[in-house]
Amino acid sequence: MHKWIQTIMLGLVVVSVASTAVGAERRFGMSMTEPGGAIEDGPGMLLPLLLRGVGLTADQKVQVRAIMDTHRAIFPELFKQLRDAHKALAMQFLAAGDVKVEDLAPQLQHINQLRAQLLREGTQVMLEIRQGLKPEQLAKAAQLKARMQALYDEMHSLMRGNNLGAGQDDNGPALSRNP
Repeated sequence: MHKWIQTIMLGLVVVSVASTAVGAERRFGMSMTEPGGAIEDGPGMLLPLLLRGVGLTADQKVQVRAIMDTHRAIFPELFKQLRDAHKALAMQFLAAGDVKVEDLAPQLQHINQLRAQLLREGTQVMLEIRQGLKPEQLAKAAQLKARMQALYDEMHSLMRGNNLGAGQDDNGPALSRNP
């Protein structure tokens, strides 16, 4: 059971990251602390908190498994389509002759549609899981999310070479990805 849950969680994290890119945004030089990097907010990022950090009861674990089973077949197919679409886009970049934005637009639109489908599916999973949680479990998830944000802010500050404290830069105010 743990292996498939980890696979789904990883998939949803990838969805969360992939869904932030729009069209042909710059994706080179991506880092853990840049927008669009490996640490992003989104429905997929909360799933590990919900499954591991809020103390699911045995009944809730069964319910989560049923939800995951319902959605399990959809994610691999969408990820396969997205990989194929990225490969096709890469081939278009390497094609002989001039390549213009207009030439890439249909492929970019297809990639964005697939990302949107993945995001919607991940969101649906999160909403279904959320419905089975108790208010105190949701509060616990919110606390864990706040702790993750504080760690992110501190990491961002350290990566920039600032030693002013967690989440602060040379200009003073605390850095935050989510105002």
